[in-house]
Amino acid sequence: MERGDADLTIGLQDEDLAALTKTSSVKVVSTPMPTGYAALTFNARMASFDKPAVGQVLALGPSLEGQIMLRARS
Repeated sequence: MERGDADLTIGLQDEDLAALTKTSSVKVVSTPMPTGYAALTFNARMASFDKPAVGQVLALGPSLEGQIMLRARS
């Protein structure tokens, strides 16, 4: 970047981005892009999921607001 070898880079490490930000010869315009995901999965066919109390406990878990939900396979 500093030598002019690239106009655009993707996937810079935090340390590299911080160093480039301090360099006057490079203009840094960044858009954070999440590159991973996290998931909670349960085997709902297990007998313990037949109990209403289990569903009530799971309802107290992480908020679903803003999350992408995929339809479960049957």
